[in-house]
Amino acid sequence: MPEESYHIVPGSEQHRRLITGSKIAAILGISKFETPAELWLRMRGDVPPQESTPAMRRGHNQEAAILDWYFTEIRPDLTMTAGETTFTRPDLPWAAANPDAVALEDGHTVFIDAKSIARDGGEWGKPGTDQVPAYYVTQMLWAMHMTHGDGGLHVTRTYIVKHGPYVDQTDEYYVDYDPALAQWIQDECHRFWLSLADDYACPDPTPRAGIHKTFAKLHPDIRPDSEWQIHVDTAREYLQAQEARKDAQAREDAAKAEILRCMGDAKTAMCGDVKLGYRRPTKSGVSFYPPVRPAHIEDLPDTPTQAAA
Repeated sequence: MPEESYHIVPGSEQHRRLITGSKIAAILGISKFETPAELWLRMRGDVPPQESTPAMRRGHNQEAAILDWYFTEIRPDLTMTAGETTFTRPDLPWAAANPDAVALEDGHTVFIDAKSIARDGGEWGKPGTDQVPAYYVTQMLWAMHMTHGDGGLHVTRTYIVKHGPYVDQTDEYYVDYDPALAQWIQDECHRFWLSLADDYACPDPTPRAGIHKTFAKLHPDIRPDSEWQIHVDTAREYLQAQEARKDAQAREDAAKAEILRCMGDAKTAMCGDVKLGYRRPTKSGVSFYPPVRPAHIEDLPDTPTQAAA
């Protein structure tokens, strides 16, 4: 029996209960945006739905324009057959996927996914390759996996069209279907989905800036004159993290001070070809700001001589 195709609206109650492509990276613990614990709480309805962010709204609003440019200017050889479509499999009733577009390439069905990127972060490789961030690879694999049931379309390639970080930059990448990896992802996701029925199966919190805000929503009420004893290991981790944050901030401020001392009245601080930041006037004087595209240690020259070359 072939997979069904219709449309499940992201953010709807039906969508919340299903394992969909955008949730795969979080389940596997490789998402930059959400941890397994946060997703677990959200899928159960223990905390409110994820709030829309400017980045999410930007991607949604630009999606149609990115796809139009892609099919018109970059890949006019592809024939778009459908926009965003939901694919499910009868043998996986707990799963679904919503590729942004469906097209034909030499008679074979392919998926197209549009990404609006404000900052590259060095995660994307050379355009035209499969050098794509892992959290997007797993999302694309999941969408294709939804077509590999009995009688399905058996899609084996997804093209990712990335717009940004520059306004006139649109690049194409691809992800090919890997049946072994897709099956492993299915098994991990099924275990996660089954755990949602167990009130005590919430994954342990893992490091992500802001994760505490999700857990703060679990118990909005406060009982006056009540207290709870926290395990000494948790208390120690909390206090050590506070001290480490103070030390890290002090190190960063000292490095900024040295940069500002060295650069004088120059606007931009460079190390070889790497832009470290720039000076900008403020109400209280001048401040040092990081560049739009973050600098990475691995991009720095190996020696001072190379930096000055």
